[in-house]
Amino acid sequence: MIKINVLFDKQKSIKGIKVSGHAGYKKSGEDIVCAGVSALTYTLLNSLETIIGVNPICKVTGGFTSCILPDNLVGEKFEQSQLILKTIVLGYENIEESYKSFVKVIKEEV
Repeated sequence: MIKINVLFDKQKSIKGIKVSGHAGYKKSGEDIVCAGVSALTYTLLNSLETIIGVNPICKVTGGFTSCILPDNLVGEKFEQSQLILKTIVLGYENIEESYKSFVKVIKEEV
């Protein structure tokens, strides 16, 4: 199962995401659930860096990705980052809705 932890601060802003595990829907190379989650995750990383110019704190290893916004992010870049994060989380939730046995979105305050 893929677990997606969406990390919120006390003001309900998204601080980042952590994605771990493998869906196990099909064998490697044919797993549309893994492909969908991976596509959203890499879109998130690339959008923050390329479109907004934010350098999140990221770690990407086999079966694990984390992306945390820098603490000093404010103003327009913060608002744009929130829009992208909310969009990606919506995508994760849509995948979870269709593949409940393979994806779990967990929202937590940090």
